[in-house]
Amino acid sequence: CQVVWRPSGGGAIVHHHELTYSLALSPGNRHSAKSTYLYQLAHASLIRVLAGWDVQARQFKDGPAPSDPSPDSPFLCFQRRADNDIVIGSHKVVGSAQRKRLGAVLQHGSILLAQSPFAPELPGIREITQIEISARELASRWADDLAQRCNWRLEVAELGPATHLAATRWHNDRYSSKEWVHRR
Repeated sequence: CQVVWRPSGGGAIVHHHELTYSLALSPGNRHSAKSTYLYQLAHASLIRVLAGWDVQARQFKDGPAPSDPSPDSPFLCFQRRADNDIVIGSHKVVGSAQRKRLGAVLQHGSILLAQSPFAPELPGIREITQIEISARELASRWADDLAQRCNWRLEVAELGPATHLAATRWHNDRYSSKEWVHRR
């Protein structure tokens, strides 16, 4: 498997049969003031959306702080539990991590839609509930719910050439280097 190191950290994720998301909020946004607030807001919205498929998910409580994994913590993110992760029964199906810098916040996460043959020990929503959810449909419904509840206006936009060039530079100069990927 290719390895990518996320700036916000967190456990390893096998990106297969899942939906990866990110929320980026500018400095001063009322939803970025307290880190736990954005977790709770985003995850509560996702739980509401999943309920539309009759998926009974909930936020996990009383786990270790996400930023304080012990040295003997499981390698894979979905084998760990922290407050505000989303679980179905005892199975974690959504995990998120955050990075704050200069008042801005980046939250990213992964929603385990189905079990991957590359991580067969992790059942996804499909295996736990027998309900098949497409990544595209989930993303659409979730974006609509978040926008409505946060009074956000969503716009579909293409990234311009300058952004593509900057991303290519970051990829080549930093994120694909062995030093970056294997640092700890």
